[in-house]
Amino acid sequence: MKVRKGECKRCGKCCRYLYIGKYNPKDVDEEYLRARGLIWLTDGDGLVRVYANLPCLCYNEEEGPFPHCEIYPARPLSCKAYPVSEDDLIPGCGYYFVEEDEEKEKPNEEIDDNSTGGLAEPQSSSTTDSGE
Repeated sequence: MKVRKGECKRCGKCCRYLYIGKYNPKDVDEEYLRARGLIWLTDGDGLVRVYANLPCLCYNEEEGPFPHCEIYPARPLSCKAYPVSEDDLIPGCGYYFVEEDEEKEKPNEEIDDNSTGGLAEPQSSSTTDSGE
């Protein structure tokens, strides 16, 4: 299983383009896609990813110093969870996926019961200098 890593670059691409699906290139009719204003990219695995240029109604590119989501604090769960899988990724996205095994930390080394674990041995009162 893969886990999501990285962070949002706030580019807004996920708000501007709706992911439609992944298709085998032989099943894709570029004229059909072009006539409907759809966008397509060939993936690293040779499949064609199709997007609709259909911006979210809450994404505002016009007002303010930069494009932004007008409902960001109350955005839907689908927006908070984006991207859920590698299929959701839009080129240039700040998120990426790694195998879960790569995510796990290495287990702690076993502790030798005879070791002090790097700590100094406690001194008993009989071994301390009494000043006599």
